[in-house]
Amino acid sequence: MPHLPAFLLAQALLVGPPPAPSGPGDASPAAPATPREAVAALYDVISGPAGPRDWDRFRSLYHERAELFVALPMAAPGNPGIAHLTIDDYVRRNTPHFARNAFYETSPFTEFEVLGNLAHAWSTYELRTDPDGEPAVRGINSITLARDINAPEDGWRVVSLAFRHHSPGVEIPEGYRSGDEGEPEDANAVEAIRSLLARFYGLLSGPVGATRDWDAFKAMLHPEADMTVVQSLRARGRGVYRMPPDLYIEHSNPMMRRGGFFQSPIRTEIEVFGNLAHAWSTYRIATDAGDGTPGEPVARGVNSFQLVQDAADPDAGWTILAVTWTMDTDDAGASDPESAGGSAGPEDDR
Repeated sequence: MPHLPAFLLAQALLVGPPPAPSGPGDASPAAPATPREAVAALYDVISGPAGPRDWDRFRSLYHERAELFVALPMAAPGNPGIAHLTIDDYVRRNTPHFARNAFYETSPFTEFEVLGNLAHAWSTYELRTDPDGEPAVRGINSITLARDINAPEDGWRVVSLAFRHHSPGVEIPEGYRSGDEGEPEDANAVEAIRSLLARFYGLLSGPVGATRDWDAFKAMLHPEADMTVVQSLRARGRGVYRMPPDLYIEHSNPMMRRGGFFQSPIRTEIEVFGNLAHAWSTYRIATDAGDGTPGEPVARGVNSFQLVQDAADPDAGWTILAVTWTMDTDDAGASDPESAGGSAGPEDDR
């Protein structure tokens, strides 16, 4: 694991507005009932004056095998432009830092996308050592969250989190929010990401018996990437299941070849901040109509993609850090895949 400056490691987490802090004698907080509560809890658990943090509470806010990614704006010689951390890595590296230093994180704005048991938060953050002082660092957190339909008592928890701090030329405008004029978004990057996702959908799709180019598929993914399915209907086993790409291929390839499989995007919304991006991409699924072409759609849902461009090798283009998906159901409720809705601003209770 490469060495990272303490302020970069400490800033993994996030957004507000902050809830009232819990006192030493308070009962354990309830599991987050909404994505917004989960994001606020992430902020609360790592912020405060110098001293210990409640790492048990911190771990409870993450799904099993959840991961953190740091998209470094500039890579030092010999170091990667993307750092990967497990939850235990984060705890081990930051316990001494928090013991000696005050650390406070707030968010001017958080935008949510929600479909059923899957959500994404695109959050600006500000880091301070004095809660009333000027921010020392600003940046963006990309947070994918999920709720396990088979364990609703666990609430909303983080599946993957990627962050990037601002750098010269990639500043965060005051009052930044998605869609505002002046958003620091690179049109070339958006087009490159659309092209990447078109290849993603194309490589998965084909008629009965078609062979997929799985090597090309894996080449679009970061070496540390995982894939996560969020169940929309109750079933045996886990409702949130993370798997490496090879396991996804092992499970999916026979089904795709046997019945044909076509997945096509309906609408894709892309957010870009420097070399970190997120795409909320709704899709349709169809099987082979019998003539090698897609039949009528049999399912629809949404893919949440977290993407990065490695600062150590910018010519390599964009890669997918994580993809998390869920299917739509009649009671999913939060957004319509046909419109890719579900945005939530600061006053929304999601």
